[in-house]
Amino acid sequence: MIGEILPFAQREMVDRFLYGIDPGYEAGIEHFLKLQTEIIREGIAESRSSMPQEAARILDDIIDAANAVALTGWRERMMPVVKAQFMREVQDMILLMPKQELATLAEELVNLTSVKRKFSSGIESVGGPIDVALISRNDGFVWVHRKHYFDPGLNPRYFHRKFGAWYA
Repeated sequence: MIGEILPFAQREMVDRFLYGIDPGYEAGIEHFLKLQTEIIREGIAESRSSMPQEAARILDDIIDAANAVALTGWRERMMPVVKAQFMREVQDMILLMPKQELATLAEELVNLTSVKRKFSSGIESVGGPIDVALISRNDGFVWVHRKHYFDPGLNPRYFHRKFGAWYA
């Protein structure tokens, strides 16, 4: 049995939680590495002006190859290992959590996304009351937290009509 968190639609906060790094931050690091290589190339260019043209071309090829190796190492070897370890720790924790805490975790991840969207320059596309449901093999689909489109306290007759009991 495994525990799994599956993000839908806006996933950046879930990715931060699962992998320990924001996808935008990860892309920023990769961009920084590329820029640093160009700075190194420019620094070397000053000294290679006295080199023969063929040697300068070979040096450029060596710099390009070193850049490709560094970026490939970052993208294909380092980040997957770090992300997998971080995700494994989260999944191990999820396996041991009671159902109510899993529902709370899901709600808080949506809340984090809402707060991030509200206080950033992006579109505020998440917010308001959150519906939370839990699906399990034993219980099936169960509402944990559900908003009504009306205030139940102001509409007791609805509950009397629908369920034969007065809403308190």
